Amino acid sequence: MPTAKALGRRADELVGPAGYAAEPVVAPARAAAALRETFRHGAHSAALPDERLVRLAAGLSQTAALPGPGRSGSSGRAGKQP
Repeated sequence: MPTAKALGRRADELVGPAGYAAEPVVAPARAAAALRETFRHGAHSAALPDERLVRLAAGLSQTAALPGPGRSGSSGRAGKQP
């Protein structure tokens, strides 16, 4: 569970600066790279594709969200919850 909490906190950290900089969306590659650093010493992140890792982190986050179906933004892009 500590890894899950760390992943959620990292997702919150990523969208915090993006929201304040008038960038409501974090690029998927940037998000995935930063999230992988959260588990850098474990084998868990290698088993997850980037899109799944970003979705998991957004689900564990307090403030990050992914656009829903029909919303603007490409799949896997994280942003702040409204």
